[in-house]
Amino acid sequence: MVKNDQLQLTIMSPEEEMYSGEVQTVSAQNAKGRFDILPRHENFISIIYGQISFREMDGNLKSRLMDQAVIMVSQNQVQIFTGLRHQRR
Repeated sequence: MVKNDQLQLTIMSPEEEMYSGEVQTVSAQNAKGRFDILPRHENFISIIYGQISFREMDGNLKSRLMDQAVIMVSQNQVQIFTGLRHQRR
């Protein structure tokens, strides 16, 4: 169970789990600009792109660059799904 003062971050591609761990914050960008996710954030879903960054519980700042992804936030759980491709029919 995730504590109220931390987030559980999972970054997944279709092939693998790229990251899983407890973090203090997550920062990302969508069509409206950069935003931050803190513990106890409201439920949220968005398409994101560019750089995401997150601060681990020990204070270490990490980042990942992605073309396009979906971010879902619920009950201090942050899930990011990368490698999504839109196919026109």
